[in-house]
Amino acid sequence: MFAAAWARIEALSGRELIAAQQKVSDVTHKITIRYQEGILASMNVWYDGRQFQIQAVENPEERNRYLFLLCVERANSAYETPA
Repeated sequence: MFAAAWARIEALSGRELIAAQQKVSDVTHKITIRYQEGILASMNVWYDGRQFQIQAVENPEERNRYLFLLCVERANSAYETPA
């Protein structure tokens, strides 16, 4: 496990989905967290038994306050404690 953090998870729809998919084609959710150094697009987010694979990491305005994680939810993901 990299870190535990508070997050806001939003299912994307409409214009947000179209805009996000221009960057990453499979994105379905946007997760907002406080800035943490070392978050990579190859990582996963686990929430309440659901797995979200990070496709892109955005640092709005390069201010190091928040990160937007553009993710795709993996269907039928059973919760396993990440090593």
